[in-house]
Amino acid sequence: MADCEKTSVCLTIHRGSEDDRILQERGAAGFRQARIIDLCQEALSQGALLTREDLAYRVFFVSTRTITRDLNVLRKVNPDVMIPLRSTIHDIGPVLTHRTKIVHLALKGKTMTQICQTMKHSPQAVNNYLATFARCVHLKRKDMQTGQIAFLLRRGKALIQQYLDIITECESDKNMSYHLEELMRLGTCSGGGKKSRRRQQHG
Repeated sequence: MADCEKTSVCLTIHRGSEDDRILQERGAAGFRQARIIDLCQEALSQGALLTREDLAYRVFFVSTRTITRDLNVLRKVNPDVMIPLRSTIHDIGPVLTHRTKIVHLALKGKTMTQICQTMKHSPQAVNNYLATFARCVHLKRKDMQTGQIAFLLRRGKALIQQYLDIITECESDKNMSYHLEELMRLGTCSGGGKKSRRRQQHG
């Protein structure tokens, strides 16, 4: 396992026997198509966006044309699933909506499995989002302001403000309030997957 620098993104390139099985059953193209969305979401959860070139030259060691074909297949099979590439996300709006939707699902009492299935995220990515939200709640309860929280969590003010709006929403919803306290007690959702032994850096 490689150590990740602060400016790097750590991606789980190989997940062990699960990926070995996919590669054997579906071949190289099937393996790439099974991993692309998860890798893009893993990068997004760390505040980064991958490019086609990243996937081609730094992850799978194929041409960008091959990655384009893989993306076309994925979009045809899953037209409603967002693949967060730098070329497809032009502003912060979709990213914020994506993160806050995950938080809302957790506060509505959805399980880790349900959230992952709905949002096409890995358990690790979901836990990353919820952990950031939980830290935001903790700092808000210390009477910190939006700018202070954004600085301490190294997140944009727009995201923090949306998280603060969700906290306010919880005050008038007993069900959300209950699950918020459960989230604060646990820290994150349970059920995160095992980390891979092999990881790769992206600057």
